[in-house]
Amino acid sequence: MDKAVVLVSGGLDSCVVLSIAHSTYGKGCIPLSFVYGQRHAREIVSAEQICRYYGLQAPTLINLTTAFQGIGGSSLTSGATDGNPSTEAVQRGPDELPPTFVPGRNIIMIAVAAAFAYTHEAGEIYGGWNAVDYSGYPDCRPRFLREMEHALCSGLDRDMIVTYPLVHSSKADIIKKGIANGAPMHLSWSCYAGGLSTPCGVCDSCKIRAEGFAKVGIPDPAFQ
Repeated sequence: MDKAVVLVSGGLDSCVVLSIAHSTYGKGCIPLSFVYGQRHAREIVSAEQICRYYGLQAPTLINLTTAFQGIGGSSLTSGATDGNPSTEAVQRGPDELPPTFVPGRNIIMIAVAAAFAYTHEAGEIYGGWNAVDYSGYPDCRPRFLREMEHALCSGLDRDMIVTYPLVHSSKADIIKKGIANGAPMHLSWSCYAGGLSTPCGVCDSCKIRAEGFAKVGIPDPAFQ
């Protein structure tokens, strides 16, 4: 198969992942994005801009808002009452998940992406999951992704590859890969707090991103 579904959230990692997938599949990349009631839906605008940069169609948008609002349990989704994503970086125990963890998000999204890939005759799914510079989410770990791939192959009775090229990379290494690939990181959006033009600078996602750019020695284009 000469096509791949690429999960494009609009964030920095997904921007770099698209640059990697595009180097292999070119116009065979099929972008897919999700709306799930996230406060930072501004990232969808970035996803569209990033895809346009590569001459790809706008991402197919899957709306899971009702499902995730019904599930609840995260400060990242609109309608939540258990905290603000901008204050998620408060002190917490080593085994305590941050309030921005969305239960089942990657399980559901990868399953939907696999069904989408099946119907579009694509044999690979790319995503920007990362187990290094992230907020402790269990559904970003390599073990989960390997087991999810196995379940998809079994459930669809078809070979389905889940590709996660950034899973062991630090944020600085991801940025370096983006620079090497010419990824349009200036179009990406990482802030959890929402807003339209200026990131909050204090949520975990903003801080991790800023640290990565600082280590590489270049300014974060989100603040340019």
